[in-house]
Amino acid sequence: SDGRALDLQLSPGQGGGRHRLELSQLRPNQTYQARGAVEANIIADAQGRASIHVQLDRTLNVLIAPRS
Repeated sequence: SDGRALDLQLSPGQGGGRHRLELSQLRPNQTYQARGAVEANIIADAQGRASIHVQLDRTLNVLIAPRS
């Protein structure tokens, strides 16, 4: 991560399926691109929190980055 974006790799482990990930320390009310997530875009709340869903049937790369 470069401090602006979150870049991660997730693996399903014992069980795949759809999972919810809670994010924090985002910029309040900022729109983010959520590449690799079910949602294409998310908006952080006033406290800088948001959540995404991922479909983990195989190793998955996820990038959360602010939209300009």
